[in-house]
Amino acid sequence: MKIDLLLDPVGEGLVGTADLITPFSFTVIPSGVQAVAYPAVQKEAEEFLARYSQDPTAGEALAFLHAVLAPYMGRHGYREERFFDRYAYIFHAGKTPVTRLQARALEEKDQKTNETTRQIKEILKNGCIAYGVFENGALVSLAYTHTPPTAPHVEVGVETAVGARGRGYAAAALIALTNDLHARGAVGEYRCFCTNIASRRVALAAGYTEQGRFYRYTGRRER
Repeated sequence: MKIDLLLDPVGEGLVGTADLITPFSFTVIPSGVQAVAYPAVQKEAEEFLARYSQDPTAGEALAFLHAVLAPYMGRHGYREERFFDRYAYIFHAGKTPVTRLQARALEEKDQKTNETTRQIKEILKNGCIAYGVFENGALVSLAYTHTPPTAPHVEVGVETAVGARGRGYAAAALIALTNDLHARGAVGEYRCFCTNIASRRVALAAGYTEQGRFYRYTGRRER
């Protein structure tokens, strides 16, 4: 199994000033493990990867990670938050299914009827794209890219108004967005916390398949 460890001096430079820090994170994909660590915890990260690269999300592995990184957090005034809601699935788009629900590309003017928590103008700036589903003239669900759709893999997200959930709208918006990305030669990448069952269902309903898992060791400043 291939193991890559990259150092993040930029992130480490925020320690002591940022409310939230992530001294170590890793992604498990079929080809191996890709990890990122602050230089100050390089030794601990290397030991973790040497011991647990075959199954880095096992209970024993995460307990070890907590034991070796918690002191670093404490020295800098952060409390450790090693919860599974920092543990995410990674999905890549495949062949999209047919859906009877209609979604269309969004424009800034659609913000006038927007019932989601996302701001369309903010999404569309810098070349990002979004597709939405409307109900009774109001935008109730949308799928969008986090970055311009130029990279081979483009991370995407979804948002649905609370009162419109459970009707397949998010999947329909994601399918329309994914088809657009395919036409541009890009592949959608969807991430959701492992505890978010509804979000995982949206990915699967839109034809996405699991490619790996992402774990982020995070701490917040003491209050």
